[in-house]
Amino acid sequence: MKCFNHHESEAVAICKNCHKALCEPCAVDVGNGIACRNVCEQRVIALNALQRKGENAIKRSSRSMYGLAAFLLLMGAIFLVNVATDSGHLRTFDISLSVVFLAAGVFFLAMGKRAAADSR
Repeated sequence: MKCFNHHESEAVAICKNCHKALCEPCAVDVGNGIACRNVCEQRVIALNALQRKGENAIKRSSRSMYGLAAFLLLMGAIFLVNVATDSGHLRTFDISLSVVFLAAGVFFLAMGKRAAADSR
């Protein structure tokens, strides 16, 4: 593959921003990627910052999912305890709510595990 700017030179890298093939004089390493020298450097630096923010957001979302799952499972358990101690007419309602809370808790626990796996 030839350099986009110098058609006689072999390309050694691809720009992370514009995806053009670059020879060694045209390429600059900006950390986590190669950019077109004096053209795409700032854009690649910005892309790297966005990528780091996205990775951090996934980590934070997995912790939030675990917290929500714990709350929902606790609420389901509370309603189950209420079913065991209540013999009144709200028993069916309590069972329904406990099933909904427990199912939602299991769902968000699974989503938290998936988000944690995606952040690695």
